[in-house]
Formats: sequence, structure tokens, C-alpha cells
Amino acid sequence: MLKEQSRQWQSDDRKVMNWTYFAEDDYYIDQRGVRFNFQRYSKRTDKSGVTRDFKIYQAEKFDEDHQVIPAALTQSGQTRYISINPSWEYFKAQQRERLTTETIAQIYARRKIDVEPVFGRMKASLGFKRFMVRGLNKVTKETGIVIMALNMAKMVNMRG
Repeated sequence: MLKEQSRQWQSDDRKVMNWTYFAEDDYYIDQRGVRFNFQRYSKRTDKSGVTRDFKIYQAEKFDEDHQVIPAALTQSGQTRYISINPSWEYFKAQQRERLTTETIAQIYARRKIDVEPVFGRMKASLGFKRFMVRGLNKVTKETGIVIMALNMAKMVNMRG
């Protein structure tokens, strides 16, 4: 969410969220004026076996004079298309709305102070980037060892 609020993200014309959407006729218009019409529904299954539903939008290849629109084509000459995951966009909008409320924004801001530095020290000082074991019981033990090491480092710094 924070990345999407940055000036660089909002000025990037490749991001579909920066395009104009017309819900009545279900099409997008990008920053170069190319219209992307709804073409079909699609399903994709990722490596973990989760199936996601997408809406595929394809660029209009020709203008009113039946001339090819160069911005509607890829470098290899294929017609451009975009994939939109409506449920993902819905949940992103829902969370964006929640995070902009004042009380939640305060909690989120406090998280950066309370939690993030600890994980940063775990990664930078100890080089701990992933667990070496599997299973909740073993992961709990490994986490305890890492936290003990962090506490020992704190104690050494306080004495020295």
C-alpha cells in the first residue's frame, strides 16, 4: 500500500491502477489513449495449487480509420493485453480503506517502531533470513534461540 502511494508508482503509466476504468462498458484506457476491452475470463493455477480467476482485456488494434495503433502492439508486433484479478483488487481496496482510517493508521505507524527493527537486527546482525527446520514445534525452538542470541548481544552492548 505504501509503495502504491508513492509519487513514482502513481506516475508510472505501466500500472493498470493509474489507467482510467469505465465500469459501464467494462474497459480501460491507458495513458497513451489505447483502449483495452474485456475479452474473456481466465483461470490460472500457481505452483502451490491455488487457482485464481482473471479478467483478460485486449487492446484495440485499429482506430476509426482502420489504421493500426502502434501503442496497442508489443515490440514483437503482438496485440497487448492485461490480466486483472477482480477479487485481489477488491481486497486491496478494502484494506486500503481500512488502513486510511485514523486509528488503524496509528497502529500501523507504531508497528514500524515496535516490530520492524527487531527483524532488521535478526537479518543484519545474525544473518537469519529463513528457518532451517520444519514443523511448528521446531520453528518455535529455533525462534527462541534466535531471540536469546539477540538478547545476549544487547547485554554485551550494555556492558561494553
